[in-house]
Amino acid sequence: MVPQTATARPALVPVAVEWSDELLRRREHLVTIDVGDASTPLFGVDLRIIDYTESGQLRFRVSIAVDGDVRSSDFEVRFGPNGVRYVLDGGPLAFINVGGRRTALVEWFRDNPPAVYFANGALLLGDELFTPPRMDDRIPYSRERIEAWNWAGTNICEESQKTQKRPDGIVTLTSRCRNDWAG
Repeated sequence: MVPQTATARPALVPVAVEWSDELLRRREHLVTIDVGDASTPLFGVDLRIIDYTESGQLRFRVSIAVDGDVRSSDFEVRFGPNGVRYVLDGGPLAFINVGGRRTALVEWFRDNPPAVYFANGALLLGDELFTPPRMDDRIPYSRERIEAWNWAGTNICEESQKTQKRPDGIVTLTSRCRNDWAG
């Protein structure tokens, strides 16, 4: 997929949001998120889309639970000619603590944008929109080329071979079919 620069909100339904790959490669117990005066390790943070619509603001929420109390900060993705900005849209200030450094999440998202997934399979990373190719242009696999295997006499509960070769096992059937393909 070749990305296109998104200068406006895509008219697509968002279905999920995920932390950046850079953050997911870190040990999550060494990363903490602060929402207001509460803090929790990354594995205790909920990151989710707020509005599942194809128009309006593209928004997501960062939530943590501390002692049964949920604290949340909402963020809006704003598009413009100079790229994407992440703006606090509700709730207290939120921060990320990585490697002993505390950074506001709006700043962190600028350099490490979250991945936003859409219902049509598209992916938004910062201002880059990756859209899958249209499927109606693809030629389906020809049904005439599909060969049905004869499973008669095969015990589907016997997958593995032992010292002796099981004539009724799945491995024997697939080996026979593979040899048939080889010619």
